[in-house]
Amino acid sequence: MKFAIGGFATTVFALLAIATAPLATASPDTEFLDTLASNGLSVPPQARLGVISAGHSVCRDFSRGDSFKEAVADIASRGLGGSQSLAATFVTAATNSLCPEHVGQLG
Repeated sequence: MKFAIGGFATTVFALLAIATAPLATASPDTEFLDTLASNGLSVPPQARLGVISAGHSVCRDFSRGDSFKEAVADIASRGLGGSQSLAATFVTAATNSLCPEHVGQLG
């Protein structure tokens, strides 16, 4: 009987530990890179910091009052997207992942 109670208690504690464990969430930077990859914009490991920095610059552009078109032009001028269409994808991914408070500014 002691074994059955001990086994039950162990099971209950294990279930509680699983149920109360925090869910693993990706950082906004990781989410941004993942979103770029899912849209066909792969980022080599050595370029990740620069791309993340450029993503945060989109947020700064919006905070300064820039329009979507201006943010896209800024990214395109840096060669971070190749074309206007890819730069727009970059700006959209950055906004959704890094500064969702500016989603209303997306064109």
